Amino acid sequence: MSAEDDTKRGFVPRISQLDSILLTDEAYSLIKSQVLTCVKYVGQNYLTRLEPEIEAGLRYILLRYTVQKARRSVGQQLLQIRYEDSVSLTRLRNYVYLLVFGRWVRQRAGDLAAGIFKKEGARVLASQCVNLLEILYKVAEVLNLLVFLHQVLPFYRTVLDVNIWPAITVFIPVMLQILHSVVLYAIIQ
Repeated sequence: MSAEDDTKRGFVPRISQLDSILLTDEAYSLIKSQVLTCVKYVGQNYLTRLEPEIEAGLRYILLRYTVQKARRSVGQQLLQIRYEDSVSLTRLRNYVYLLVFGRWVRQRAGDLAAGIFKKEGARVLASQCVNLLEILYKVAEVLNLLVFLHQVLPFYRTVLDVNIWPAITVFIPVMLQILHSVVLYAIIQ
């Protein structure tokens, strides 16, 4: 059974989903490095100041023409995975906006707050709020993983379910023999 068959049935293993995210991030990194190499003679001052906007633009272009148009990210295309046809284009467009705008806001939150409120304390407060939101997002990811594991584990045998005594009865004498040899070697030296 191929990955394409699994995708048609609506089942995609979790590891394939994670691999597709990593592949998409690598493709984005390659494109970004090529673009920055092309415009490196413009001036480092401009590039440094506009880097979040350049990243947002590149990420938007990449996601717009892969996720929104082809219904697959770059990593998903390489692994032959696609979003279900039941996922509306509006939902995919909102997903693209959330990914692009969310990263841009995270990078520019301090500058935006300082520009709006005209105080340096606003920059610190904004960065603390962004850090808190990142922590909450990571906690939500861990909870999502725990829910996933709770749903999947009853279908698979765990180490506790397997009778490990035959392995232990072989393993312990072998380890004792190795330990004895190491001690004798150390004494001889």
